[in-house]
Amino acid sequence: MMEGEFDVAISYFISAIEEKPDYYEAYMELSNTLLYGQRFEELIQVTSDMVEKFPWSSDAYKLRAQGYNAYGEYVLSKKDLQTALKLDPKNHSVHMVMGNTYRLMGEYEKAVEAYTNALKEPSIREQTYILLGEAYELNKDYQMAMQNFEKSLDMNPNSYMANLKIGYINSITGDYDGAIDFIVRPPRFSQVLMYIFKLAPSNW
Repeated sequence: MMEGEFDVAISYFISAIEEKPDYYEAYMELSNTLLYGQRFEELIQVTSDMVEKFPWSSDAYKLRAQGYNAYGEYVLSKKDLQTALKLDPKNHSVHMVMGNTYRLMGEYEKAVEAYTNALKEPSIREQTYILLGEAYELNKDYQMAMQNFEKSLDMNPNSYMANLKIGYINSITGDYDGAIDFIVRPPRFSQVLMYIFKLAPSNW
């Protein structure tokens, strides 16, 4: 979506809310559009209105937490996510955002726990395996990182990110031939290949 299209969509949802102030779905569409467009200041403003008008909405707190994360306000993000989980413990997408927050805070073991809870939601499982693998990778547990990247790849064998991550783990553990095997050529094959060559020993 281009910037002009974002503006049109945002204006449309704002008009819908002005016409019907309790239009929850319009608030959700507006918030998701702002998130997708990385307009985080506006996102925080809109979701702050949401938690006032719809205090029962777990997603409102989750969306505001994503805005806080963008500004490094991790304590506020964590507080909102804890509230979201109290409102709806089965909202597994909240666990995924909680994992992102812990990862940004450098608390990788807690990130692993949150992402593991998020795996209960099938619709986000492929992405969550990648995030879980990255948390293990940051914690230097490359074996568990590889296992989760492979699970993501099993769900989608054409996944560029899963192939890239497996190639990267192979490269940092010294399996440079294995790294090459898992690099998906388009669109950034040459850049990744050059990175692996830099890591590889001179006699490889």
